[in-house]
Amino acid sequence: MPRTSFPAAWLGLPILVVLILAVAVAAGGALAACVWFAASAPPPPSAVVEPAVPVSDDINPVATLSAVELWGAFEKNADEGDAKYKGKWVNISGNVVAATKEGNTVSVGLQVATGTALRVEELKDLSDRERRWYKEGFPPNVVCYSAVGAEGRLAALRRGDRVELAGLVVGRKTADVWHDYIVLLEGCRVVGPGGD
Repeated sequence: MPRTSFPAAWLGLPILVVLILAVAVAAGGALAACVWFAASAPPPPSAVVEPAVPVSDDINPVATLSAVELWGAFEKNADEGDAKYKGKWVNISGNVVAATKEGNTVSVGLQVATGTALRVEELKDLSDRERRWYKEGFPPNVVCYSAVGAEGRLAALRRGDRVELAGLVVGRKTADVWHDYIVLLEGCRVVGPGGD
């Protein structure tokens, strides 16, 4: 029987095909894992209840800023954040992570941190709580407690809503969240839809 000869370049073809398939499967698996983590994220648990401040018309906010900006003011130096905002009214805008009724008070958590797409190998390197946040969603880093009489509008907020709130800054508190602290506000009420 005559022997069939193949060009030398064809000898590496099966190996090349296997490598291409392996890369495609790995990339698809990482994408599927990221989509699954994002799609299966229930709302995070709410924070501790603080006493409510009654609704008042004599609010003069010292600043209008995003939840990220307010949280960031306490990140590097909590004393500077306290000096600038503690005990003062601010208007803050952000995306709602959770709105929870706790007794006669409603707490609204605003988003500061979001997860980015990670490969399966990168997820394995995270701590248990970071893996939980990537799967369930990051907990809020700014938490606003309702003013007496303002609970209805706050309770109507849903995860993902963009909102602007007015609130009295209580300050930085230690919590089991990203960077281990939240900024707490009380006497909060909805003042409008959140801007960009």
